[in-house]
Amino acid sequence: MSINKFFIRAISIPLALMVIIFSLSNRKIVSIDFWPIPKVYEVPLFSVIIASVILGVIFGSLISWIVKNTKD
Repeated sequence: MSINKFFIRAISIPLALMVIIFSLSNRKIVSIDFWPIPKVYEVPLFSVIIASVILGVIFGSLISWIVKNTKD
């Protein structure tokens, strides 16, 4: 096994365990209401938090990429 694969596994396995433990400890159902739409969604709390983190990473990466490419 190469050193690269070792570090990938050394980071991804504990990260996956933390996500699993976090998901199991935040299973309470919460209501999400998007104001102009009269529909209320009932979802587990962990899915709201994980989706928010993923969207934040994507949005932050997009803004960073735009700023980097417009400075030229």
